[in-house]
Amino acid sequence: DLHSFPTRRSSDLAATEAAKPAAADEMAQGKADLEKVLAWDSQNQGQMVKLQQELQAKAASGDPKQIEEAVKGFTAYIDDTIKSLDSLDIKNTQVIDFRTLAKDVLGLSRDVMVDSLKIASNPQDADLQKGLQTKVQDLMQKSQNLLSSQNELKTKFGVK
Repeated sequence: DLHSFPTRRSSDLAATEAAKPAAADEMAQGKADLEKVLAWDSQNQGQMVKLQQELQAKAASGDPKQIEEAVKGFTAYIDDTIKSLDSLDIKNTQVIDFRTLAKDVLGLSRDVMVDSLKIASNPQDADLQKGLQTKVQDLMQKSQNLLSSQNELKTKFGVK
């Protein structure tokens, strides 16, 4: 008997068809959001490397005043960088999670750099060394997670 087989109602088909544009919009939004974050990263990468080099050069000078000035400038730059990343208009939840992880990595990078300089001026502080070691391990793990997440999102949204 043909009537005993389940069939799709026209309302089921309409709902399925209506979901397709929403999924396409979500993919387009995700791609646009990821591209915003990646463009932001490209714009900031060079300045970050330059500041790290300047900080290391001033640290090598051994002059506490220069080191303190460099640390303050580096810390302020990282804090501003995190704020600028946070100000990006991102709507896709996966890209928002990616941005949050990127902010965590930036903050940890700042903390590792600052703590490294503190240890250089006080190498006998075992607590500071242990804290730095923990932060470095956390930074390495989160950096790996960030890279994996970036690659997964690039694949998902078709970003090169």
